[in-house]
Amino acid sequence: MAKNKNPTGVKVISILFWIASAIYLFFSIAMLFIGPFLIKEFSGVVEDQFAITFLIILGTIFLGIGVLNVFIGIGLWKLKNWARITALVLIFIGFIWNCISALFALISIFFSPMTLLFSLIFDIPFLILYGWMIHYLLINKQVKQVFKK
Repeated sequence: MAKNKNPTGVKVISILFWIASAIYLFFSIAMLFIGPFLIKEFSGVVEDQFAITFLIILGTIFLGIGVLNVFIGIGLWKLKNWARITALVLIFIGFIWNCISALFALISIFFSPMTLLFSLIFDIPFLILYGWMIHYLLINKQVKQVFKK
């Protein structure tokens, strides 16, 4: 019996999750280990305990997201439906986040034209990428069929 082949688009999305995971893990390590050291070293102010606590909390959240992305990437590669659903939820959250960011960039053009440039460089390409991934994982018949088995 022929084994279902992993569609190329699913492989690409898996790799994108692994890349995102590497970025999240890098920043989590920086926030958890390097950030507090730098704040203590260069500031020495007692009030900076808030900044250190904030970095530790944010670094822990990034660590969790990075680990989750690793498992989602593996699950997508192995065609696990739980990974497809989880990926869709995270991608949809990213899509909404970028829509809000692009909207704020349009509103703030009156205050800072550079914000619109930043949005054009980062938000718009991510919106296109997220839209493609949502369409591909949610609507593509071949992908839905492969994940059913």
